[in-house]
Amino acid sequence: ERNTTNVPMSYGGLGLWVFNQRAYYNSYRKGKPSHMTPARLEKLKSIGFEFDLGRKLLSAADERWQSRLNELKEYREQFGTLRVQKSKNPSLYNWCQNQKASYRAKLKGRHSPLKKEREQALRYLGFLDYID
Repeated sequence: ERNTTNVPMSYGGLGLWVFNQRAYYNSYRKGKPSHMTPARLEKLKSIGFEFDLGRKLLSAADERWQSRLNELKEYREQFGTLRVQKSKNPSLYNWCQNQKASYRAKLKGRHSPLKKEREQALRYLGFLDYID
């Protein structure tokens, strides 16, 4: 009906079944005992079953982050600065504040969600020059 195999657990029996198929696949892939069989694996692949949502979710998060970075570039083109004003773009302002906080945490040796590639992109843009 929805043309996806990404069914949440909250969807009831089908959600549980989908969750179990992923768990069986992970065990099978690691050579552990599993209900997954080569035949079942082929059938699931034939309908486009998504076994590893982690990569897809990561990819979506990376796309959202890149979209924000592009928005920041556009802001600089429009206003001539990377110092985003809350009154001009509240959501971009909040994103920038989160990037700054993540970078500061990284500098202090604390856990930070700021990946090396993202830090490099912010540095290349000149954004990190604005962090006090």
